[in-house]
Amino acid sequence: MLVAIHTQPERDWSVAELADVMGASRSSFNDKFSRMLGVTPAKYVARVKMFQARQWIARDNMRIAVAANRLGYDSEASFSRAFKRIIGHPPSEAREAETV
Repeated sequence: MLVAIHTQPERDWSVAELADVMGASRSSFNDKFSRMLGVTPAKYVARVKMFQARQWIARDNMRIAVAANRLGYDSEASFSRAFKRIIGHPPSEAREAETV
């Protein structure tokens, strides 16, 4: 299941879909996942998405709007807010950090 998340970060994973991959109920999956990894499945998926976006922006020089769209965000602004909340700085700084 973690492999599925990491190999398809642009997929809009729901807890129900992840539970189905594991053959578990949504609630038992959520509880076990949270106990084992210390975060909810939704937070884990969001982190994977933002770490992938950071690589695309910094390493691949992808435009922020393209990364936002690829990960399913409706706007660059909402993507940037999520990126900053999870990574700790705006996506534009990811590019700057790579070029320094």
